[in-house]
Parts: sequence; structure tokens; C-alpha cells
Amino acid sequence: MDDAKFRIMRMATACNLKRLSSGKAEFMCPGNEIPKWFSCRTEGSSMNIKLPLHWSDDSNFLGIALCSVCAISVPFLFHRYECDMILKTNNGETHSVNLASTEGNKTDDPTVDTDHVLVWYDTVHAISDEAKWSVEASFDFYTVLCRKRWNKVKRCGVCFLYARPR
Repeated sequence: MDDAKFRIMRMATACNLKRLSSGKAEFMCPGNEIPKWFSCRTEGSSMNIKLPLHWSDDSNFLGIALCSVCAISVPFLFHRYECDMILKTNNGETHSVNLASTEGNKTDDPTVDTDHVLVWYDTVHAISDEAKWSVEASFDFYTVLCRKRWNKVKRCGVCFLYARPR
């Protein structure tokens, strides 16, 4: 996981500089802690946060990295990890965006009965212009297994990425 932030920042920067039109990065390994570089971390599968002022209007804004600690108890099946982000503006309007991991992960890992940490980033976040003025966000993390939603998330984290630290 130490290398995950470096790789994600590298991809996000390349996309921001238009060297890549889009990009995804995903890392998974056994573990049960959200990496310390995630500025927002909590126990459970959801969190509500106040958004930084001008969070998406900042020219240094690169996107959002997500992290979840999940219990994987069924080997050899496809797991998909998702997060629903609901943005709320000052006037009460809400805008929903699904932030999913890649197509799915099939595991035959012998450590399958342990918790796993998943970190992901996707440059293709369809955030409308109206939603960019949001002041609050809620994040709901969950696992999709056999096309059913399961709440196997024990911890979650969100990190707003900027080219230069804020």
C-alpha cells in the first residue's frame, strides 16, 4: 500500500496534464487498516464530510481516491467494490455519483479468509457543474457479490487529491 499513493498520484497527474485521457488504478492486499495518507477515515461503511472550500474548482484538484477494508469470505467468486457519493449543495440539492472499482476481482488467494484493503482511483468521475459547488458529501461503501449488494465493509476512507498539497 505504500506504493499505491505514488502510483495513483502519478496517474492522476498524467490525466490532469492530458497525457492520458482517462485512467484507473486499483490495489488490493490482505490487511485491516486504512492507509494514513487518507485524510478522511472511519469505522464502518459510510461517512459524511464537509467539503473543502472550492474543492473541485481548484485547478490543482486531481480527483478522489477511495479505500475500504472488507471481509472476503467466499473464494473464487467475483467481488466488485463500490461507493455511492452523494453531494449536497448549500440550497439542499443533491447529486449522486457511483464510484466503482474495476469490473471485479476474482480471488483464489489463500489469504481469502482475512480482511483485505482495497484502494482505488478512477479519473472518470461524472461530477456535474452544479455538484461542484457542493459543501457536504456522504460516501456509502459496499461490496457486490453475485450481483447482490453486501455490506462487508469494516472501515472506509476518502482522500481528495491535489497536485499541490492544500
